[in-house]
Amino acid sequence: MKYRNHCISIFLLLLTANPFIATAQMKSCCEPEGTVLVSTVKQTAGTLKMVKILDSIGRNANPEDFYLMNTARAELFRKKLDTEKDPYKRLDYYFQYSSESLNAGKTDEAIFVLEQVLRSMNATVETSSQQMKIFYDLLAISYMRKGELENCAANHTAQSCIIPIQGGGIHRLTTGSEKAIELYTKMLVKFPDDLQSRYLLNIAYMTLGKYPAEVPKQWLIESEVFTKNKSNIVLKDVAVAKGVDMNGISGSCVVEDLDNDGLLDIMATSYGLNDQVRYMHQQKDGTFKNETLASGLVGITGGLNVIHADYNNDGFADFIILRGGWHKKNAKFPFSLIKNNGNNSFEDVTIETGLYSAAPTQTASWGDFNNDGWIDLFVAHEIIPASYL
Repeated sequence: MKYRNHCISIFLLLLTANPFIATAQMKSCCEPEGTVLVSTVKQTAGTLKMVKILDSIGRNANPEDFYLMNTARAELFRKKLDTEKDPYKRLDYYFQYSSESLNAGKTDEAIFVLEQVLRSMNATVETSSQQMKIFYDLLAISYMRKGELENCAANHTAQSCIIPIQGGGIHRLTTGSEKAIELYTKMLVKFPDDLQSRYLLNIAYMTLGKYPAEVPKQWLIESEVFTKNKSNIVLKDVAVAKGVDMNGISGSCVVEDLDNDGLLDIMATSYGLNDQVRYMHQQKDGTFKNETLASGLVGITGGLNVIHADYNNDGFADFIILRGGWHKKNAKFPFSLIKNNGNNSFEDVTIETGLYSAAPTQTASWGDFNNDGWIDLFVAHEIIPASYL
């Protein structure tokens, strides 16, 4: 990126005199800090082989290849700033550092650095160019994220983050949304056709319980946009009450009666390299018990997609975990075929069934393609620059 600004030289002198520190690490987004998962049952040899492979991928992954390694990627940009002298490259690196810090959950760090950069350049929204606007976009969304983490995540309710935001979803800690409103208002004065800022301005007011009354009329999005519903169906978040309110990122789940007791269970994945697959067994009272540690799958991680079928005709639903999709370069991920033992335990049989394939994928299909009575598997891999099956 090129940022032509007469304040660049001032920015360079000031920011080189004020270094900041970031800690390089990679951790699962799914478990509390410092949590170590240990299987309470003996795991099969095939499962342990896959665990070893996945652990090696996670430990040796290059953050330049995997965009989800945000903390490590932020550290890479911080190190580049230690030696880079070109002011335009430095500006780019500060932007990338802030973006990666935000995605790593270090919201206050991202806000601090972005504001430091803009102050050092004597920059304002009112005088901003279209090129510099991306800094304000990132700063505003950082404040929106701050509000989300302090309220929707740390003080979660059944109405959190459900649009239209109301009732228990209204933020009690208001700084994040208030700062975002201030920025989006200034950006819309400067860039009146910015539909993204207009939408997020309305959402920010909504989080404070001030929508639509206090939204400036010229930027108000009519309430019908957020409340239009062609049916009388109202969906409610019951995750907390049911015991399935877990942290995670993009992933997948199987909702199926995995032990044939007449109740639907949940097997869920999260996309992070070290994110544990989790098994929630439904109880007779309708709640779910996390039985991951006794499932036989501790150490089986990752997964952008999960698809189930009874591949061995034993009457129990098995499933495959698809990994590596969207990572593109150097994503040598195997998918996993998970056999259901029918007693709330599972095992990875990828290697012993001859399905091991170290290539990225996010999609597959089960089907009896030759009508022999046995389910077959079709997996689509992806690769850059070309694609193949």
